[in-house]
Amino acid sequence: MTVTNWMRGDILGADDLDAAFGNSVDKRGDTMVGLLTLVRDPIGPLDAATKQYVDNTVLGLVPSNVYVIKAGDTMTGPLVLSGTLTHATKTGAMWGTYLGDTRPWFVNGKWGFGWQAVSTTDSVAGSGVLTVQRNATYVGSSGANPAALAVNSVIGPNVTGGESALAVLVNDSGSSGIHVGTQITCNKLVASAATLFAGNTVAQDQTGRKSSVAGALVTHEFDIIAAGPDDQADRINLDLIGREYPGGSTDGATVHTVAGARVRGQTRRGGAAGVVNTPSTSVYGFRTQTAADIGGAGQMMAFQNAFACDAASNAGFSAVSAVQTLQTNAAFVGGVTTLTLATTNDKLCNYVWPGCLVTGTGIAANTHVVTESYDNNVTITITIDIPTSGAIANGATLTFTNQINNAFTASGYLTGNVFSSPGFSVNTVGRIAPLLTNAANDAAAAAAGVAIGQMYRNANAVQVRLV
Repeated sequence: MTVTNWMRGDILGADDLDAAFGNSVDKRGDTMVGLLTLVRDPIGPLDAATKQYVDNTVLGLVPSNVYVIKAGDTMTGPLVLSGTLTHATKTGAMWGTYLGDTRPWFVNGKWGFGWQAVSTTDSVAGSGVLTVQRNATYVGSSGANPAALAVNSVIGPNVTGGESALAVLVNDSGSSGIHVGTQITCNKLVASAATLFAGNTVAQDQTGRKSSVAGALVTHEFDIIAAGPDDQADRINLDLIGREYPGGSTDGATVHTVAGARVRGQTRRGGAAGVVNTPSTSVYGFRTQTAADIGGAGQMMAFQNAFACDAASNAGFSAVSAVQTLQTNAAFVGGVTTLTLATTNDKLCNYVWPGCLVTGTGIAANTHVVTESYDNNVTITITIDIPTSGAIANGATLTFTNQINNAFTASGYLTGNVFSSPGFSVNTVGRIAPLLTNAANDAAAAAAGVAIGQMYRNANAVQVRLV
């Protein structure tokens, strides 16, 4: 307020009082038009706080950083929560990321990303450190192929070094147990027509050029790196096991038709209607190789046995022709060499390999396919090397058996037999030499396991066991 010296007896007017008290602070509440400076920091619980007190104590600028700022801060130590933070129907300890119906969450010492029900038995109860899962109400997509976790890597043209979209490193110092770098478990829970793949890896060359121009293409490379002898025969690059789920089956004994590896080729229609890609031809279905084709792979390496089978109730090695049946889509008379066949799949069409054997009513003996073509009416047209021997009805079934040129091939520098077995061997010039049990007579041969009617030798004399 303005200081004015009044004398006793002076007359005070309203204007004088307004001028004198107009700039004072009203105890009942007022608005400052300038700064208000306090004489000290607050002491009592109802004292006003100075800016100095707020800076030093609340924001933690001086003397130490002891508070987390809501607008954002950097932790210098661990942040321990007393329980799971909740927000509506979601749970989580991170709120910076929100994508649709997903949040990161942290439960029982494990991170998760995706939908998590508070009171359900889901993958959060598993042993994983990071869990990615779909919304429990997700019913699937009819057109796309969505993934719970997608990792995309774009490698630019200037990249010359190695690049990995996903890298897993395990440094094992364990004293016992089985330690796995990656494990995938897919459970089929109900009987249905759905196909379950535990893994599907595609290496796709979209250049349309030969490999010497486009570059190498390898779907999977398995490297086993060790030093020293394998005295337990347990250094295994690829271990394929077909086993039975506990409890068995109500449909009969469990059988794995292919418990090892299956190699198959596939053809697809092209982009234009009626265009079918000629199926690729593999020189080898399976090959053990010591040549350095890709980056030194296989260089200075040798196989003691290129192929080994320690037990087989049927055959240690089997070469069987693939067989498929197709129906004609028109009637044909005898003496023709062009036939049309029907197929209902316009995405993956049947392909009849040239050279395969054709059998069926009206087909002459030893008939083979010469050419195959495919049109936009989902029709296969084939030509055969021998005219039909009789009429063929519309809808007739024809059987096509793929040819096997050589069931077994051995070439190169052969120092031993081309083929060896307990019964006979084939040497490098093709001479078959029977490996006969040496026995003095039929009784000795029987004791040695020779069956009646089989041959054995008595020194240099070949005999047949009769009794």
